[in-house]
Amino acid sequence: MTEVLVQYPGPSVPLEGVCVACSAEGPLERDHCHKHGWIRGIVCGPCNRHLIRIDRHLAPRVDAELLAALLAVRNRCTDCDQLDLADLAAIESPEPRRRGTPELFRRIRLNDDLWERLEQAAREADPDSNRSALIRRFARWFVGDIDDLPQRPAPKRGPRGRG
Repeated sequence: MTEVLVQYPGPSVPLEGVCVACSAEGPLERDHCHKHGWIRGIVCGPCNRHLIRIDRHLAPRVDAELLAALLAVRNRCTDCDQLDLADLAAIESPEPRRRGTPELFRRIRLNDDLWERLEQAAREADPDSNRSALIRRFARWFVGDIDDLPQRPAPKRGPRGRG
């Protein structure tokens, strides 16, 4: 059988069988790449949520075997850069998240003008980026995980307070 990628929503892909990542039966969903629109596989709800985390370069709290299967599903989008375990930034939590509890996000306080200019600058520096990715990359540089600072766009004016 030859696998053919189709764009989401694409033709009706049967939602039968088992999850391509964990082999669970039951309600299944179409996983697709949100950036390019390719359907990557038919997965159960929990695996679909894990794939969202992987697309954000975050490691879901799953065993190594399932994580490898999830990465294989995620990497089916041939238009995306292929990821491996080293590309995922593990999220540390003192205790596992209980089902039904909201995901914890870190908060940063910036005034609205600076927040919007940060988004614009992130997109100017890298059209495939956003301010959240930029902040994560800066944090990884700051703690010494990577050597290169995030790309910065060319300045439009002199230093603040001058001209």
